[in-house]
Order: sequence, then C-alpha cells, then structure tokens
Amino acid sequence: MKCHNDYETTMICEIDAEGPEDCNNSSALVFSGTNSEKNYTCTLVYKNADFSSLKTHCWCKTQMPRFVYNDNYTVYLLTGKISSHLKNIIPCNNIKPRAPHILNVKHGENGNFRVTWENNYSNESFLYDSLNFQLSYGIKEKGDEVKQVATVLNVSDFFYEILKSSLNPGRDYVV
Repeated sequence: MKCHNDYETTMICEIDAEGPEDCNNSSALVFSGTNSEKNYTCTLVYKNADFSSLKTHCWCKTQMPRFVYNDNYTVYLLTGKISSHLKNIIPCNNIKPRAPHILNVKHGENGNFRVTWENNYSNESFLYDSLNFQLSYGIKEKGDEVKQVATVLNVSDFFYEILKSSLNPGRDYVV
C-alpha cells in the first residue's frame, strides 16, 4: 500500500489487489488517528491493471482534518466485516504537493515569454512559501507529442521568463 497527501486535508492511497472484484464497494480503508477521536474511511475503487506484473490496483481518496506535524494514522483494510492492520502512516513523511496552475504565458516586447502560475495552497499553509517549482517546455510535434527542450528546477517565484534566444522561430511550444 502506498499513500500520499497534500498536507492539508486530502489523503490518497493505492493498494495492490488480486483482481478488480477486490475493489468493490465492500472494501475500504479506515484511518484511525492518534490525535483524532474520529475514524476516516474511503471506499476502494478499481484503478487499472498493471499488465507487466498482472496486478490490479485499487485506490481511494478521503478528506481529513488539516494535518499537523505529529499526526500518525493506523490504516486498516476493511473487507465486509473483517478488518486487518495494513500500515502506520505519518502524513508529514508522505507529502505530494498539489500541482501549480499556470495562469498565463505572455509574449513580451523583447521576444521573451513570461510564464506565471499560482500556488494551489492558501497563504496560511506552511507549504505556500516553502515550495520550489519545476517548469518544463518543449516543441510541439505531431498530435500530442512534445520534444522536451528544457526543464528549469527550483524556481521559487511564481513566474519564469523563457528567453527568446532559447527558442526556435516558427515552432509551437508547450509549457
């Protein structure tokens, strides 16, 4: 079982199963928190089959109270009336931040392109100022294919300027 969270209120888990029938409405994950009196439950649903290993994956998503640093959850698999302990999860060790949202790409007078985006966390979240962003852009090929041109790592601002000198004239690009 693998779980990750956005370190605000959403927990997503994936579990291997024998077949799609194991991901039915009678199977669920139950989260019992050491700092919470309430249990949180999410029903497992069929995700897809991994044909390389002939495994089936089930997943679920649940809303929980805002995570705090010392949270610890015990996760149980509930199938019918049978419950079995699967794993202990510490949310601060399993964070997958929400992806940013590109607001616009503007062509400047100097020929450069300024890409701006918004962070999908509120100002109150400790993640708001602590995230670095990765921006990739490439040449649009046939159909949905993109030939990767560059990846810019560790951008801490909410914008990046792609220099005209790094682009080929007459080509369409995807950010």
